[in-house]
Amino acid sequence: MTIHKPDYSSFFYFNPLPSWVYNLKTFKVLDVNQAAIDHYGYSKKEFLELSLKDLRPPTEVPHLVAAHKDIQTKTGNVYFGVFTHQKKSGEIIKMEINGHKVDYIDQESMLAVCLDVTEQKNKELEKELLGKISLNFSLENDLKNSAKGLCKTISEFGLFDFVELWLPNLEKTQIQLISYEAATPQANIFYEWNKEVKSFHLAEGLPGIVWLKNSSIFWKDIGKNDDFIRKESAQKAGIQTALGIPLFFDKKVIGVLLIGTQNDINYLKKHVKLIEQFGEFIGSEINRKKLENDLSHLYDAIPDIICVTDLQGRFLRINKAGCELIGYSEDEILYNTFEKFVHPEDRNPSNDDLIKLHQGRKTYGFENRYINKNGEIIWLSWTSNSNLQEGLIYATARNITSEKKLREINQLASKLARIGSWEIDLIGNKLFWSNMVHELHETDPGEFLPEMEEVIYFYREDFRPMVNATVNNCMQTGAPFDFEAVLVTAQKNERWVRAIGNAEMVDGKCHRIYGSFQDIHEKKKAEEKLILAYQEKNTILESIRDAFFSVNKDWTVTYWNKESENILGKSKDAIVGKNLWEVYPEAIDSDFYRQYHKALETQEIITFEEHYLTLNIWFEVTVYPSNVGLSVYFKDITLRKEADIRLLQANDRFEKVTEATNDAIWDYDVLNNHLFWGKGFYTLFGYKADKTKPSFDLLKSLIHEDDRERIANQVNRYMADSKLKDWFEEFRFLKADGSYAFVIDRATFIRNDEGTVVQVIGAMNDITERKNYENQLLELNESIRQYVSELELTNQELEQFAYIASHDLQEPLRMISSFMDLLKRKYGAHLDDKAHMYIDFATDGAKRMKKIILDLLDYSKAGKSFEVKEKVDLNELQVEYLQLRRKIIVEKSAMITYNNLPQLYTCRAAMTQIFHCLLDNAIKYSKISTPPNIQIAAIENEKEWEFSIKDNGIGIDPKFFDKIFIIFQRLHNNDQFSGTGIGLSIAKKQVEFLGGKIWLESIPGQGSVFYFTVPKIKPSK
Repeated sequence: MTIHKPDYSSFFYFNPLPSWVYNLKTFKVLDVNQAAIDHYGYSKKEFLELSLKDLRPPTEVPHLVAAHKDIQTKTGNVYFGVFTHQKKSGEIIKMEINGHKVDYIDQESMLAVCLDVTEQKNKELEKELLGKISLNFSLENDLKNSAKGLCKTISEFGLFDFVELWLPNLEKTQIQLISYEAATPQANIFYEWNKEVKSFHLAEGLPGIVWLKNSSIFWKDIGKNDDFIRKESAQKAGIQTALGIPLFFDKKVIGVLLIGTQNDINYLKKHVKLIEQFGEFIGSEINRKKLENDLSHLYDAIPDIICVTDLQGRFLRINKAGCELIGYSEDEILYNTFEKFVHPEDRNPSNDDLIKLHQGRKTYGFENRYINKNGEIIWLSWTSNSNLQEGLIYATARNITSEKKLREINQLASKLARIGSWEIDLIGNKLFWSNMVHELHETDPGEFLPEMEEVIYFYREDFRPMVNATVNNCMQTGAPFDFEAVLVTAQKNERWVRAIGNAEMVDGKCHRIYGSFQDIHEKKKAEEKLILAYQEKNTILESIRDAFFSVNKDWTVTYWNKESENILGKSKDAIVGKNLWEVYPEAIDSDFYRQYHKALETQEIITFEEHYLTLNIWFEVTVYPSNVGLSVYFKDITLRKEADIRLLQANDRFEKVTEATNDAIWDYDVLNNHLFWGKGFYTLFGYKADKTKPSFDLLKSLIHEDDRERIANQVNRYMADSKLKDWFEEFRFLKADGSYAFVIDRATFIRNDEGTVVQVIGAMNDITERKNYENQLLELNESIRQYVSELELTNQELEQFAYIASHDLQEPLRMISSFMDLLKRKYGAHLDDKAHMYIDFATDGAKRMKKIILDLLDYSKAGKSFEVKEKVDLNELQVEYLQLRRKIIVEKSAMITYNNLPQLYTCRAAMTQIFHCLLDNAIKYSKISTPPNIQIAAIENEKEWEFSIKDNGIGIDPKFFDKIFIIFQRLHNNDQFSGTGIGLSIAKKQVEFLGGKIWLESIPGQGSVFYFTVPKIKPSK
């Protein structure tokens, strides 16, 4: 095969942007530069083992395949697009990709050059307000009308009482009121009381002081402020707070925007930063309006494109700024149509806009792309008007390229999963939060303006010292930080977050700190549950003297007891949750690896001995397989193995060896029929050497009679077969006190040159405790199985009893109702009012008893779904409910709202009953004079859906929160609210049947919110 080096190598390897080459058909990555390695977090080796699909989130893979089918059907070598990628860390990013087809080792490949456009989301509100302000100055023909529109736009934006625009006169001796917007009755009162005030001198009144100081000024209690010239009017109208904002053009104050409100100063502080950002833009627009009468000066002063074209779109006149932006000289532009400069994909939309102008309509906010002389693409926002009599079109265009990129960045940033950005400007003493950070703090970004002194109090009290010290250290030294802490949100909810911060230092001084917040609450809760479950694990495992650990079928360690820590020197925290073979890679070539896999494959108990070279320890290991993994018992038998070796080397050192171990070691001289046993027979079994003469017959007689024949047969087999050497058996051994111990007996049969056994050396180990624990575990499992069986039988009997009892009880109730009705019809005329009242009491009692019986039947059925799980559209369930309860909904003028509820794979009947019970409850317990307003919402969590049903009813005292879910428990008598008190208990039972939980929040007199969760279930295939 001939290998062709790509001619783009220098560009590729030294390109600062992430780049790689991949096969267009298989998507396999063929080469990658250092920038991509640094950006994505994969090593080069890992990259070359990936396909492009591995860099995409799973949901994006179909889009990748579809895009490449499209690429392969098109001609050309260059492709462009923005795609979702995923780093090795799991972080989701948006990458702007320029693709170039190349030949790489005789393969049809693509060179992809990427730009990360994932940045913080800019506020959509800023763009909207900017557009409206721009519209005020673009549509109107004079400054007065533009000023009126500006005041109205800002007043509507902030819901201010009034907004005024003040401009200096030509002599710059006074500042004059040009226009104002009175948005409320209080504002009209304010202007009725100060009709004569139309101007101020420099440093006079709030407009004059702002004009002098060139900075924004807040005044509170202006009705009592002597410097506020119109304080009496403010006092009459109830206007409390005023804000003056300077408007700049060419770094000079050319006007003042004054805002008044009945609210306190904090209300204005929420908006001042955004409005200040537009101060220069508004000033520029005002200046432009002032200069519109002098068209030539206007053409030279405005940075936007200003042009005149004919009705065919040919440029007849264009200003200098337009020429510079498009990149052509005036001679190269004039008398050419716009199609020469417009991006090919935008020509048709641009022609459509031209048609509108032919019809005499104005257009504004129309956007298209131009290609300048250097080949760069610029975005323009056009405002155009046509004069059909003159056959001319007057148009202006703003360069919105940066805004378009910012809009793209915002859309990409919105895809980030619950990660928000923040910034502290220490020089300007300002703090910025993105919308996601506001969401994590449960604050309204439109109303809450974070203050640096206040944010520390969002952290739970026990975390504040750590957070304060960490941030101060960052400001003083520039050291970045990364910590996890608990926030107490504005709604008093606790939430775990991860805060990452970096400092920007200039000449050793910190100018700003910036970073991100990430919601890690669900992760932390899962960790807490895992820790709790781990702590509650059967304490039997910790009491076992042997070392013990367990792994699942993926070889992930799920348990590691104290003795394991002692023997292997590896703490529980360092290994639980990790792959066993990744922690102990050196054991892969050992018998540990082979025997563990054998046990898992055969599901048979395996016992073996093996030397662990890393620690120079001999282990005796017993492996118990199950359908979830392996349980492994092991102990250090190094001393015993060393003793065995010494026994084989020199029989005369046997006695010393036996003293070095607690095992019961024995040595049988076959030729002389002589048995010697060590001190372990005393320590383990109680036999004293001076009172017991060991013999092989005695040894056999001490084996339990049920095990004796099996052991004898095994011994005879080893004696006869010259290939057998190492022997291992479990049996029961009689102790000196008359009880039996479970033992493991290991022996080595030593043969002479003819293969005849001449000596047998063995060692017994008492495993009684381990056997007892195993038996306890077996008995415990059996008792649990029996209990479950009995519980199922009891439930069946109770269910059968509920059906029989309820049907039998209804018969006498029907008899009571029938005879009361007969009594009333036949003898009603002869009975007095009290008798009729008694009949009504009896009839009503029978009806209520029947209702209780029917509710009891419903309760007994709840949680016993016989239907197959299916895909359930919860929006359809709500439509069905509205139809079913149409009468009561109309009678009470109830309003039930919901939006885009999910589709779940679950039991339809259970979900129907849950929603019906909770919605019925919300309608029933509504206020007499207030129509019920019920809101249904759903939040998707990682493993479950969380639903809420909020009402504006009578509410529930918190002390009754537990009581209301108990069957037949009611908080009101029948005169107030009818019913048996079973609805919420049925809802609770159905929620728990589906595997979820139910709870509520409520304030008496204000309403309640019932929450419940339903786990996510994937449909079975």
